[in-house]
Amino acid sequence: AGSKPFCETCQCEKPERAHHCRVCNRCVLKMDHHCPWINNCVGHYNQKYFILFIWYTVLLGLYNTITLSSWAYPMSDEQQQAIMKDWTQVWTNVFVSGLCSPHLVVFRVHLCVL
Repeated sequence: AGSKPFCETCQCEKPERAHHCRVCNRCVLKMDHHCPWINNCVGHYNQKYFILFIWYTVLLGLYNTITLSSWAYPMSDEQQQAIMKDWTQVWTNVFVSGLCSPHLVVFRVHLCVL
């Protein structure tokens, strides 16, 4: 009663509510889970950034689905020819995806460093 928690694997005292991750081989404060997508544990210091990463990924997926759904929707020949002549929609989607994708890569590297 009153003794500090001790991690048998790390062989050191650990803070309250810390758990040892078998994959990272370290104790993580308020550990939620080990995420294979970011190859890191989600815990006290990076949970906010993990949630933002998931949110931005979902938003980018929704944006791409909405903008590219016009291509899958049945169109008349005149509409198809108009879209083929005007590549604005295609290049806008490529541009936005190109802007967001590097952001997500940098964000993932940031999470791995934490």
